[in-house]
Amino acid sequence: MTKAPELTKTKFDVRRIIGKIEGKHPGPCIIFFGSIHGNETSGYLALKRFFDPAVTRNISNKLRGTIIGITGNIKALNEGKRFIEKDLNRIWTHENLARISKHPELFDGNEYAEMRDLYAEINNILTGGATNYYFIDLHTTSGSTLPFVIINDSLQNRALARFFPTPVVLGIEEYLEGTIMDYINDLGFPAIAMESGQHDDMESEDIHFASVWVALVAAGCLKEEEVRGYKAHCDRIRFAAVAEKRNFYEVVYREPVNANQEFVMNNGYSNFHRVAKGETLAHKNKKEIIAEYSGRIFMPLYQSQGSEGFFIIRKINKIWLRLSRFLRKNKLEYVFTVLPGIQIKPEERNVLIVNKKIAAFFSTDLLHLFGYRKVRINGSKVEYVKREIPQYTQPYYLKTEANKQQ
Repeated sequence: MTKAPELTKTKFDVRRIIGKIEGKHPGPCIIFFGSIHGNETSGYLALKRFFDPAVTRNISNKLRGTIIGITGNIKALNEGKRFIEKDLNRIWTHENLARISKHPELFDGNEYAEMRDLYAEINNILTGGATNYYFIDLHTTSGSTLPFVIINDSLQNRALARFFPTPVVLGIEEYLEGTIMDYINDLGFPAIAMESGQHDDMESEDIHFASVWVALVAAGCLKEEEVRGYKAHCDRIRFAAVAEKRNFYEVVYREPVNANQEFVMNNGYSNFHRVAKGETLAHKNKKEIIAEYSGRIFMPLYQSQGSEGFFIIRKINKIWLRLSRFLRKNKLEYVFTVLPGIQIKPEERNVLIVNKKIAAFFSTDLLHLFGYRKVRINGSKVEYVKREIPQYTQPYYLKTEANKQQ
């Protein structure tokens, strides 16, 4: 592994907008985030490299739409830390978004200030009149890994992810709250995270750089033949991810870590490493953490900051993927409403309301087929939420806050 340069040794002139290129032709707007976590430098460096005029001087003549690169956590990036006070990729909760939409001035602390700026920037971009919007969040991991894509499970996210010759991991929205991808998906737009490799590996920056070009073709901003070396960019990613090819995986377990807990991951685990049920994977407060499932280890924590010790994932059968696509495209979730105690929520058509007594008999796998992965408890009802929603949807938590202000 070739080690990347450390940003902590020098204070860089880091700005929110890394670069912006507007094409001569109408089209989609694609937005890249780099360094939402400040110790993950490769996304930021790859975007700086991409927006160098020497690289993209002639791109606007053939470009359809707009390309924007955005820095995530500016202070944490300059200090080489994942975050300063709070994880910027865990605070985009419904409660925080409802508050920030009406009272941004009340948000104190570094990460809340970063969130406030990013929220304003995203909303400003969405008024630009593009034919569509795509969001790509560039990340790396603390442990050794091949490149992979993470998505919340919606058909439009799957369609975007399929352009990348890597494994795809879905269903993480069941286990994580407050990611920036959650917010974008709640607006109805596709958003994926591209994990290129380990933090300090120089190859991670190269893979992120190649991923930017692949994403431009995926979004329709450029055609394959309009990108010089497009096949080489794809091969760069494919060769790094060859061990797992283009399989889809599903998250089945998360090991949480609180700030006051001492978590130590056992040595030798890399991403997608096979694990067996009953295997000792880590220690938390000196107690053994045993695998509750057989599968693959996913994002093992080998750094001091982080709220997930590891995940366990399982490979998804291709037949399941095809069946779920068919059910969702044909909106067959309405068959649920013929059952007693079940209805579609009128103000949120992507939400299934189920009486708690009925919910006890619901199969999680069946709900996943139809795209229902998030669960909300609302009094005597259980609300199952899916991501297939119209674009420019105003999330229910922002509507609720607006009603309170009237």
